Amino acid sequence: MKNLKSILLASLLTIGTFASVVFSSCNPDACKDVVCANGGNCNDGSCACAVGYEGSRCETESRTKLYGTFLLSGTDSDGDTYTNLSTIVSASATSPTKFLLNFASASNLTCTMTSGNSFTIDNITLSGFTYTGSGTYTGTTLTLIMNETDATGTVIYNLA
Repeated sequence: MKNLKSILLASLLTIGTFASVVFSSCNPDACKDVVCANGGNCNDGSCACAVGYEGSRCETESRTKLYGTFLLSGTDSDGDTYTNLSTIVSASATSPTKFLLNFASASNLTCTMTSGNSFTIDNITLSGFTYTGSGTYTGTTLTLIMNETDATGTVIYNLA
């Protein structure tokens, strides 16, 4: 009888341990049915998108929200004031992280999305002027800090 109790107790402990291991190790893969587009990676059931893409499954190019015409105002480091400077943002065919920025003194400045709503102006020389800078896009507001350099020096524009 004592032997039967020992066997029964050992059996219950073995079954309990086995059940505990099986049930505690059962973690479903949260990314099993998640497909992230355009180079995105699934992390705990959500997509982490590559730069230039957004959306719940990385299905939308970030740059498309910038397309259109903006009226920028601000000043430059020479003391000049600008009001309603028409600035057009359009697609660039080179990459989903690139777009073109066009306004009165500079046409076809290629910009690169860096992260979130930030971008940089790719270094380019047009008509003797070299352009660099950066900007952000929030809602319907485009903010731009641009350097325009020639042989006489650099003019810095702050526009929004």
